[in-house]
Amino acid sequence: MSGMIGVMIVQKAKNLPEDKQTHTPRKRILNMDQVHNMPLPPSLDALKFLSHPTRWQLIQALAHGPANVRHLSDTLSLSPAKIRHHLHQLQLADLVRKDASVTPPAPVRFCLNREAVLALSNAFRILLLPPVVSVVAKSGTGKTTFIEKLIPALKARGLRVGVLKHHGHPTPFDVPGKDTYRLSEAGADIVVGASAVQVAEFSREDGVADMDAVIVRHFSGVDMVLTEGYKCGPYPKIEVHRAARSDELLCEADELLLLVTDEKWPLPRPQFGLDEADAVADWLVGWLHGKRP
Repeated sequence: MSGMIGVMIVQKAKNLPEDKQTHTPRKRILNMDQVHNMPLPPSLDALKFLSHPTRWQLIQALAHGPANVRHLSDTLSLSPAKIRHHLHQLQLADLVRKDASVTPPAPVRFCLNREAVLALSNAFRILLLPPVVSVVAKSGTGKTTFIEKLIPALKARGLRVGVLKHHGHPTPFDVPGKDTYRLSEAGADIVVGASAVQVAEFSREDGVADMDAVIVRHFSGVDMVLTEGYKCGPYPKIEVHRAARSDELLCEADELLLLVTDEKWPLPRPQFGLDEADAVADWLVGWLHGKRP
């Protein structure tokens, strides 16, 4: 893949007849912790100022750099009067400002307030981001085994669950020699393999640094995403600990949602046994509904 890192998404094929499917559509659970900690745009009024498609076009044009009215008029094929009107609306929302580096008699140029646009973008992305919990442990502790128990426990409580597996090496998931690998090597940006039981997507990535974006893109239809690994990531964590494997924890108390362990720790966090996946699932359901600290 020559410097590219692949994201592989595997889904079970929904091949049951409609009258046999037990899942019923419902609103996605929104963890209120996300809302309370969400960075809001400078003005909530910014949303109403973005109701006109021309303003989105102006933002896109100004993303390439400051421009004056004549340039924007030529670029968007709109009259200068319309450009001025929509720029004024974007200024009221504090999404666009006059370029302070320009002095008369040079024509006034306008530029994006990039911090405001970024804050607005992040606010939307956080609302789209499903609750994410990272399950972390030292190698050989039994992290995958615990996740295997936790997934059916969460499913039994009506949750749609996604899993994001951390792959810590700059190598693709796909297998050299397979048709999907060969097609990707030929230059395809996305390769999808489909069968009666699974759909697998292999997409090229220039390094998966923005995991929020990956999660929003691929897991928007689930109630909870469990990541296997990402011990240095920003998401709340469940640490799986086994005394025979280590005498210390990976995480600080303020990083943990809860601890799954075979020994008691003097921490102000809920603690469960290695075989208590059902109890952990109950706790997580309460957390999703804002009933847990």
